[in-house]
Amino acid sequence: MSIMHIITHVMPWELPELQNIVWQLKNCLHPVYEFEDGQINLDITFNVSSKLFDWDNSKISNEFLVEQYINILQPLVDSKINVISEVEYGDGCLGVNDKRRTSIRKYKNEVDYFLYLDTDMFFPVGTLYTLITYADNISKNSTPYFILSPETIQMWDYTWKPLVNKQFEHIIPTMAQYINFDPYTIHTLNQNLQIIARPNIDKTKIGGGWCTVISAELFRDYLDIPEEFGPYGVDDTYIADACDILKSIGGVNYYQFIMENLVVTENRKYKNNVSYKSLIGLVDEDFASKYRKAASLKYLQMINKFSSEVSNGKVRKAKK
Repeated sequence: MSIMHIITHVMPWELPELQNIVWQLKNCLHPVYEFEDGQINLDITFNVSSKLFDWDNSKISNEFLVEQYINILQPLVDSKINVISEVEYGDGCLGVNDKRRTSIRKYKNEVDYFLYLDTDMFFPVGTLYTLITYADNISKNSTPYFILSPETIQMWDYTWKPLVNKQFEHIIPTMAQYINFDPYTIHTLNQNLQIIARPNIDKTKIGGGWCTVISAELFRDYLDIPEEFGPYGVDDTYIADACDILKSIGGVNYYQFIMENLVVTENRKYKNNVSYKSLIGLVDEDFASKYRKAASLKYLQMINKFSSEVSNGKVRKAKK
Protein backbone atom coordinates (compact mmCIF):
# COMPACT_ATOMS: atom_id res chain seq x y z
CA MET A 1 0.00 0.00 0.00
CA SER A 2 1.41 3.39 -1.04
CA ILE A 3 1.51 6.23 1.46
CA MET A 4 1.23 9.89 0.42
CA HIS A 5 2.47 12.18 3.20
CA ILE A 6 1.12 15.75 3.00
CA ILE A 7 3.22 18.38 4.82
CA THR A 8 1.57 21.64 5.91
CA HIS A 9 2.65 24.49 8.18
CA VAL A 10 0.04 26.93 9.50
CA MET A 11 0.47 30.41 10.96
CA PRO A 12 -2.30 31.87 13.21
CA TRP A 13 -3.58 34.24 10.50
CA GLU A 14 -3.85 31.32 8.08
CA LEU A 15 -6.70 29.63 9.97
CA PRO A 16 -9.37 30.82 7.47
CA GLU A 17 -7.25 29.38 4.65
CA LEU A 18 -6.81 26.13 6.56
CA GLN A 19 -10.58 25.79 6.74
CA ASN A 20 -10.68 25.92 2.95
CA ILE A 21 -7.88 23.32 2.70
CA VAL A 22 -9.81 20.97 4.99
CA TRP A 23 -12.93 21.40 2.86
CA GLN A 24 -10.98 20.61 -0.32
CA LEU A 25 -9.25 17.58 1.21
CA LYS A 26 -12.61 16.32 2.42
CA ASN A 27 -13.97 16.65 -1.12
CA CYS A 28 -11.01 14.66 -2.41
CA LEU A 29 -12.44 11.69 -0.48
CA HIS A 30 -15.55 11.59 -2.67
CA PRO A 31 -16.43 7.94 -3.50
CA VAL A 32 -15.74 8.57 -7.20
CA TYR A 33 -12.06 9.14 -6.31
CA GLU A 34 -11.58 6.36 -3.78
CA PHE A 35 -8.35 4.38 -4.01
CA GLU A 36 -8.09 1.02 -2.27
CA ASP A 37 -4.31 0.64 -2.21
CA GLY A 38 -3.26 4.01 -0.84
CA GLN A 39 -3.06 5.93 2.42
CA ILE A 40 -3.02 9.70 2.88
CA ASN A 41 -1.33 11.33 5.87
CA LEU A 42 -1.80 15.01 6.72
CA ASP A 43 1.22 16.03 8.77
CA ILE A 44 0.39 19.51 10.01
CA THR A 45 1.91 21.94 12.52
CA PHE A 46 0.10 24.97 13.92
CA ASN A 47 2.62 27.63 14.89
CA VAL A 48 1.96 29.73 18.02
CA SER A 49 5.64 29.97 18.98
CA SER A 50 6.44 32.45 21.74
CA LYS A 51 9.67 33.18 19.86
CA LEU A 52 7.64 34.67 17.01
CA PHE A 53 4.46 35.92 18.70
CA ASP A 54 4.09 38.31 21.63
CA TRP A 55 1.02 36.82 23.27
CA ASP A 56 1.18 39.17 26.27
CA ASN A 57 0.57 42.09 23.91
CA SER A 58 -1.95 40.37 21.64
CA LYS A 59 -5.68 41.00 21.57
CA ILE A 60 -6.39 37.32 21.12
CA SER A 61 -4.98 34.38 23.07
CA ASN A 62 -3.03 31.49 21.69
CA GLU A 63 -5.39 29.17 23.62
CA PHE A 64 -8.35 30.49 21.63
CA LEU A 65 -6.48 30.07 18.33
CA VAL A 66 -5.41 26.53 19.18
CA GLU A 67 -9.04 25.70 19.97
CA GLN A 68 -10.07 27.10 16.58
CA TYR A 69 -7.34 25.09 14.88
CA ILE A 70 -8.49 21.84 16.50
CA ASN A 71 -12.11 22.55 15.52
CA ILE A 72 -11.16 23.27 11.90
CA LEU A 73 -9.40 19.90 11.59
CA GLN A 74 -12.36 18.01 13.04
CA PRO A 75 -13.95 17.02 9.68
CA LEU A 76 -10.79 15.07 8.83
CA VAL A 77 -10.31 13.34 12.16
CA ASP A 78 -12.73 10.50 11.41
CA SER A 79 -12.02 10.46 7.68
CA LYS A 80 -9.73 8.25 5.58
CA ILE A 81 -7.01 10.87 5.94
CA ASN A 82 -4.64 10.10 8.81
CA VAL A 83 -4.13 13.43 10.62
CA ILE A 84 -0.79 13.92 12.40
CA SER A 85 -1.19 17.23 14.21
CA GLU A 86 1.23 19.25 16.33
CA VAL A 87 1.07 22.68 17.96
CA GLU A 88 4.39 24.54 18.17
CA TYR A 89 4.73 26.67 21.33
CA GLY A 90 8.54 26.84 21.43
CA ASP A 91 11.30 27.14 18.85
CA GLY A 92 11.33 23.68 17.28
CA CYS A 93 9.42 24.77 14.18
CA LEU A 94 9.57 28.44 13.22
CA GLY A 95 8.64 28.17 9.55
CA VAL A 96 7.82 25.92 6.63
CA ASN A 97 11.46 24.86 6.09
CA ASP A 98 11.62 23.56 9.65
CA LYS A 99 8.37 21.67 9.18
CA ARG A 100 9.40 20.06 5.91
CA ARG A 101 12.91 19.24 7.10
CA THR A 102 11.71 17.60 10.32
CA SER A 103 8.86 15.66 8.69
CA ILE A 104 11.01 14.39 5.83
CA ARG A 105 13.73 13.18 8.18
CA LYS A 106 11.19 11.51 10.45
CA TYR A 107 9.03 9.80 7.84
CA LYS A 108 11.20 9.27 4.74
CA ASN A 109 11.69 5.58 5.57
CA GLU A 110 8.00 5.02 6.31
CA VAL A 111 6.18 6.67 3.38
CA ASP A 112 6.40 6.62 -0.41
CA TYR A 113 5.71 10.21 -1.44
CA PHE A 114 5.76 13.66 0.14
CA LEU A 115 3.27 16.31 -0.96
CA TYR A 116 3.98 19.96 -0.10
CA LEU A 117 0.72 21.84 0.54
CA ASP A 118 0.40 25.54 1.41
CA THR A 119 -2.74 26.81 3.10
CA ASP A 120 -3.67 29.24 0.31
CA MET A 121 -3.92 26.60 -2.42
CA PHE A 122 -6.95 25.74 -4.54
CA PHE A 123 -7.02 22.32 -6.22
CA PRO A 124 -9.68 20.17 -7.93
CA VAL A 125 -11.54 17.34 -6.26
CA GLY A 126 -9.61 14.55 -7.98
CA THR A 127 -6.16 15.83 -7.06
CA LEU A 128 -5.12 13.28 -4.41
CA TYR A 129 -6.44 10.32 -6.42
CA THR A 130 -4.68 11.54 -9.57
CA LEU A 131 -1.35 12.24 -7.89
CA ILE A 132 -1.09 8.99 -5.96
CA THR A 133 -2.23 6.96 -9.00
CA TYR A 134 0.36 8.51 -11.29
CA ALA A 135 3.05 8.39 -8.61
CA ASP A 136 2.49 4.66 -8.18
CA ASN A 137 2.64 4.13 -11.94
CA ILE A 138 5.87 6.09 -12.35
CA SER A 139 7.50 4.43 -9.36
CA LYS A 140 6.70 0.94 -10.66
CA ASN A 141 7.35 1.46 -14.36
CA SER A 142 9.81 4.32 -14.78
CA THR A 143 11.95 5.49 -11.85
CA PRO A 144 11.80 5.74 -8.04
CA TYR A 145 13.39 9.21 -8.25
CA PHE A 146 10.88 11.78 -9.43
CA ILE A 147 8.89 14.94 -8.80
CA LEU A 148 5.25 15.31 -9.86
CA SER A 149 4.10 18.88 -10.46
CA PRO A 150 0.55 20.02 -11.24
CA GLU A 151 0.16 22.79 -13.77
CA THR A 152 -0.93 26.28 -12.82
CA ILE A 153 -2.23 29.51 -14.31
CA GLN A 154 -0.10 32.16 -16.03
CA MET A 155 2.41 33.54 -13.54
CA TRP A 156 4.26 36.83 -13.09
CA ASP A 157 7.19 35.98 -15.38
CA TYR A 158 8.19 33.48 -18.07
CA THR A 159 10.44 31.40 -15.78
CA TRP A 160 7.28 29.51 -14.80
CA LYS A 161 6.50 28.51 -18.40
CA PRO A 162 7.06 24.74 -17.83
CA LEU A 163 4.20 24.70 -15.31
CA VAL A 164 1.69 26.94 -17.12
CA ASN A 165 -1.40 25.16 -18.47
CA LYS A 166 -2.10 25.61 -22.21
CA GLN A 167 -5.31 27.52 -21.52
CA PHE A 168 -3.24 30.33 -19.97
CA GLU A 169 -0.23 30.43 -22.29
CA HIS A 170 -1.66 33.32 -24.34
CA ILE A 171 -1.81 35.60 -21.27
CA ILE A 172 1.10 37.99 -20.76
CA PRO A 173 2.71 37.20 -17.40
CA THR A 174 2.31 40.06 -14.94
CA MET A 175 1.85 40.20 -11.20
CA ALA A 176 -1.40 42.14 -11.65
CA GLN A 177 -3.14 39.45 -13.72
CA TYR A 178 -1.83 36.74 -11.40
CA ILE A 179 -3.16 38.20 -8.16
CA ASN A 180 -6.52 39.00 -9.75
CA PHE A 181 -7.22 35.46 -10.92
CA ASP A 182 -10.34 33.96 -9.34
CA PRO A 183 -9.14 30.71 -7.69
CA TYR A 184 -12.68 29.36 -7.35
CA THR A 185 -12.78 28.76 -11.10
CA ILE A 186 -10.20 25.99 -10.68
CA HIS A 187 -12.93 23.60 -9.55
CA THR A 188 -14.70 23.82 -12.92
CA LEU A 189 -11.66 24.46 -15.12
CA ASN A 190 -10.39 20.88 -14.77
CA GLN A 191 -13.62 19.12 -15.74
CA ASN A 192 -13.59 16.89 -18.83
CA LEU A 193 -9.88 17.46 -19.53
CA GLN A 194 -7.62 14.47 -20.03
CA ILE A 195 -4.79 14.44 -17.50
CA ILE A 196 -1.44 13.05 -18.57
CA ALA A 197 2.03 13.04 -16.98
CA ARG A 198 4.56 14.47 -19.40
CA PRO A 199 8.31 14.59 -18.71
CA ASN A 200 9.68 18.10 -18.26
CA ILE A 201 12.47 18.57 -20.80
CA ASP A 202 13.58 21.87 -19.25
CA LYS A 203 15.21 22.57 -15.91
CA THR A 204 13.22 21.34 -12.93
CA LYS A 205 10.75 24.00 -11.82
CA ILE A 206 8.54 23.60 -8.78
CA GLY A 207 6.29 25.69 -6.59
CA GLY A 208 7.04 24.55 -3.07
CA GLY A 209 3.57 24.20 -1.58
CA TRP A 210 1.60 23.87 -4.83
CA CYS A 211 0.64 20.20 -4.39
CA THR A 212 4.17 19.25 -5.44
CA VAL A 213 4.87 15.53 -4.97
CA ILE A 214 8.44 14.35 -4.30
CA SER A 215 9.29 10.66 -4.10
CA ALA A 216 10.54 9.65 -0.67
CA GLU A 217 13.32 7.69 -2.41
CA LEU A 218 14.97 10.99 -3.37
CA PHE A 219 15.23 11.95 0.30
CA ARG A 220 16.10 8.44 1.47
CA ASP A 221 18.99 8.13 -0.94
CA TYR A 222 20.22 11.63 -1.84
CA LEU A 223 18.50 14.79 -0.65
CA ASP A 224 17.95 16.82 2.50
CA ILE A 225 16.92 20.40 3.33
CA PRO A 226 20.07 22.01 4.73
CA GLU A 227 19.93 23.35 8.28
CA GLU A 228 21.70 26.44 6.93
CA PHE A 229 18.48 27.59 5.25
CA GLY A 230 16.78 28.05 8.62
CA PRO A 231 12.98 28.32 8.92
CA TYR A 232 12.16 30.00 5.58
CA GLY A 233 13.36 30.36 2.03
CA VAL A 234 14.87 28.71 -1.09
CA ASP A 235 14.24 25.09 -0.09
CA ASP A 236 12.12 24.46 -3.19
CA THR A 237 14.71 26.03 -5.50
CA TYR A 238 17.42 23.98 -3.80
CA ILE A 239 15.52 20.70 -4.23
CA ALA A 240 14.85 21.48 -7.91
CA ASP A 241 18.47 22.39 -8.68
CA ALA A 242 19.82 19.48 -6.63
CA CYS A 243 17.68 17.04 -8.63
CA ASP A 244 19.04 18.42 -11.90
CA ILE A 245 22.57 18.03 -10.53
CA LEU A 246 21.87 14.43 -9.56
CA LYS A 247 20.76 13.71 -13.11
CA SER A 248 23.34 15.69 -15.09
CA ILE A 249 26.42 15.08 -12.94
CA GLY A 250 25.52 12.05 -10.84
CA GLY A 251 23.80 10.03 -13.55
CA VAL A 252 20.75 9.38 -11.37
CA ASN A 253 17.63 8.25 -13.24
CA TYR A 254 15.62 11.28 -12.08
CA TYR A 255 12.68 12.94 -13.88
CA GLN A 256 10.19 15.68 -13.25
CA PHE A 257 6.73 14.95 -14.60
CA ILE A 258 4.24 17.75 -15.27
CA MET A 259 0.62 16.80 -14.63
CA GLU A 260 -0.93 18.28 -17.75
CA ASN A 261 -4.48 19.61 -17.15
CA LEU A 262 -4.34 19.11 -13.40
CA VAL A 263 -4.41 22.83 -12.62
CA VAL A 264 -3.89 24.32 -9.16
CA THR A 265 -3.38 27.90 -8.01
CA GLU A 266 -2.74 30.12 -5.03
CA ASN A 267 -5.49 32.34 -3.69
CA ARG A 268 -4.21 35.88 -4.01
CA LYS A 269 -7.45 37.60 -5.07
CA TYR A 270 -9.44 36.81 -1.93
CA LYS A 271 -6.61 36.48 0.56
CA ASN A 272 -7.69 38.32 3.71
CA ASN A 273 -5.63 37.75 6.83
CA VAL A 274 -5.43 41.38 7.95
CA SER A 275 -8.06 40.95 10.67
CA TYR A 276 -6.14 38.15 12.38
CA LYS A 277 -2.78 39.86 11.97
CA SER A 278 -4.11 43.03 13.58
CA LEU A 279 -4.95 41.03 16.73
CA ILE A 280 -1.62 39.26 17.11
CA GLY A 281 1.55 40.86 18.44
CA LEU A 282 4.81 39.92 16.78
CA VAL A 283 8.22 39.76 18.41
CA ASP A 284 9.69 40.94 15.10
CA GLU A 285 7.42 42.34 12.35
CA ASP A 286 9.84 41.27 9.60
CA PHE A 287 10.83 37.84 10.89
CA ALA A 288 9.80 35.92 7.74
CA SER A 289 11.57 38.24 5.30
CA LYS A 290 14.71 38.22 7.46
CA TYR A 291 14.76 34.43 7.51
CA ARG A 292 14.25 34.31 3.73
CA LYS A 293 17.07 36.79 3.14
CA ALA A 294 19.42 34.81 5.36
CA ALA A 295 18.54 31.60 3.48
CA SER A 296 19.11 33.28 0.10
CA LEU A 297 22.57 34.37 1.18
CA LYS A 298 23.43 30.73 1.92
CA TYR A 299 22.01 29.34 -1.31
CA LEU A 300 25.04 29.40 -3.62
CA GLN A 301 27.27 27.98 -0.91
CA MET A 302 24.94 25.05 -0.26
CA ILE A 303 24.11 24.17 -3.87
CA ASN A 304 27.79 24.39 -4.86
CA LYS A 305 28.64 22.13 -1.93
CA PHE A 306 26.04 19.62 -3.07
CA SER A 307 27.29 19.76 -6.67
CA SER A 308 30.86 19.19 -5.50
CA GLU A 309 29.83 16.23 -3.37
CA VAL A 310 27.94 14.66 -6.28
CA SER A 311 30.95 15.19 -8.57
CA ASN A 312 33.24 13.54 -6.01
CA GLY A 313 30.88 10.61 -5.45
CA LYS A 314 30.12 11.59 -1.87
CA VAL A 315 26.38 11.89 -2.47
CA ARG A 316 25.45 8.36 -3.42
CA LYS A 317 22.67 7.04 -1.28
CA ALA A 318 24.27 8.98 1.57
CA LYS A 319 21.06 10.00 3.34
CA LYS A 320 19.88 6.60 4.58
